[in-house]
Amino acid sequence: MHNMLIAQGAIRRIIMNIFGNANKYTDKGFILVQLRIHEVEDVDPATAETSCQHVLVMRIIDSGRGMSTEYMERKLYTPFAQEDSFSPGIGLGLSIVYVYSQTLRMRS
Repeated sequence: MHNMLIAQGAIRRIIMNIFGNANKYTDKGFILVQLRIHEVEDVDPATAETSCQHVLVMRIIDSGRGMSTEYMERKLYTPFAQEDSFSPGIGLGLSIVYVYSQTLRMRS
């Protein structure tokens, strides 16, 4: 078991925004949420010393309708952007995720 110090509010907001999108666009099928801790070795090039870091890995996979490649490449994290303008919401969820990801050094 590992203990990690994380920004609880930020992690909660990220999970809820991504899960909320998956839930909104998955009429039937599944939504899989996985959280795990991954151990990563880091080598300091100057001293060749090895250290170990623990990284929180989150995956949310769904069988929903998905997004177009064009939207994902050009507008995914843009505030107020929605691929389907008739969908509920105002298009801020993933832009908020992006802002938090920069603070927490996340990658997608």
